[in-house]
Amino acid sequence: LRQLVRHKINLCELFSSSTSSDGSADSITRAVVNAAIPVAFGVTACVALAFFVDHPTDITVRPEESRDLNQGCIFLNVFDSHDVWHVLSAVGLALWIFTLLEIRLRMRAQQLPSLSELNQRLQQTDVAVMEVTPTASTLSTHG
Repeated sequence: LRQLVRHKINLCELFSSSTSSDGSADSITRAVVNAAIPVAFGVTACVALAFFVDHPTDITVRPEESRDLNQGCIFLNVFDSHDVWHVLSAVGLALWIFTLLEIRLRMRAQQLPSLSELNQRLQQTDVAVMEVTPTASTLSTHG
């Protein structure tokens, strides 16, 4: 967040724009996916928190009594609510890391010079090198 504030980056603008603005279907798809990732994280985190609040066990009772509190499987006839919480929190953390990575990559991309700027710098360097480098005719007159 500190970098977002320091570089004055708008998150909505960051995720709504694609890296290439040629209007092709690929760039539009990438923009939609990049905008959907933070939304998917938010939804996943909220659902995971709902499962986290539901306490199917009680650690203050004996194990025999705690087993009586166990709930039935609610997902794929295998996972109970605690297992679903583990899965959702793992997916949420992965989406959060992907969101942070995407933000960082886009911040770096905004800081990089454009291709035209790089081309202009390269041409200026070529001109400067040509001015400093002796040619064959100057070498034969001095040698």
